[in-house]
Amino acid sequence: MADRKPSVLCFGALHWDLTLQSLSSVALGESNPVSTSQTPGGVAANVAVNLASLGLSVGLASRIGGDSSAAELKRYLADSGVDDALVEVDREGGSATYTTILSPEGEVVVGAADMALYDQLDKDYWQYRHDHIVAWDLWCIDSNLPQSGIAYLADVGERSRLIAVAVSPAKVSRFGSVLPGIGTLVLNLAEAGELLGRAHHSLDGARRAAREITRCGVEQAFVTAGKEGAAWATSIDDGVVCSPPLNAASSLSGAGDAFAAAAVAAIAMGESANKAAAWGVNAASVVAGSTQATAPLSWEQIKNFE
Repeated sequence: MADRKPSVLCFGALHWDLTLQSLSSVALGESNPVSTSQTPGGVAANVAVNLASLGLSVGLASRIGGDSSAAELKRYLADSGVDDALVEVDREGGSATYTTILSPEGEVVVGAADMALYDQLDKDYWQYRHDHIVAWDLWCIDSNLPQSGIAYLADVGERSRLIAVAVSPAKVSRFGSVLPGIGTLVLNLAEAGELLGRAHHSLDGARRAAREITRCGVEQAFVTAGKEGAAWATSIDDGVVCSPPLNAASSLSGAGDAFAAAAVAAIAMGESANKAAAWGVNAASVVAGSTQATAPLSWEQIKNFE
């Protein structure tokens, strides 16, 4: 049917995000006063929740621990409109966690990831579940998956349906050997520098990095440049989208996942790379200007943000 919602299956992280925001300048090696918050998170989960809020049919394929928080995490997905049929419970271990320490200005000082659980999401894991994942229109994978799992999905899926979202410079190299099998790659400047082997800076640097990534075989690349905006490139064209002015105190926590979700939504709807980047920058700006990094997105916000 022509009006069927595009379906997207997200593969990767679902865990608890613990955020500690310092109330004064961070003093390393010393006790620092902070405010604390805990929310469900994970790049794949955040992208899935945002896609559901935009009206797409979306599911999440992940693994969580058998601790008391498992039911709460699955309830969060259900309440958000995300299909959790492929979120499985490991009865022998606890759920993964991600702890972030922020400066008073909202910049990340350090992130600590306890995510060994995701190492189980390897080639054998997805091969066994192949019949359950092939029916979705698009696959969106994050780099929390181990390299063998990423390689399997890149091998069995159509390149145009595979969207890859980097989660950190430490894990972006997992995409390196499968770039020709990736339709769309979303990452930030630091991750692009790690992937390409040299640092890039500013929005112009993001544009150069995006072009270079497409020369490695990716159909289209998006490189975000923090509060400056984002760059995009395909094999035939490229460009940049500047971010609207943001308050100096705006936090970028959650902005990258919002960018990825809006870009994925645009791709699912057949929009151009430039439109995907524009929607992504708008979504990131909405989140950066909000006090709730996981607040659901809306089309009104994405299309009308100034």
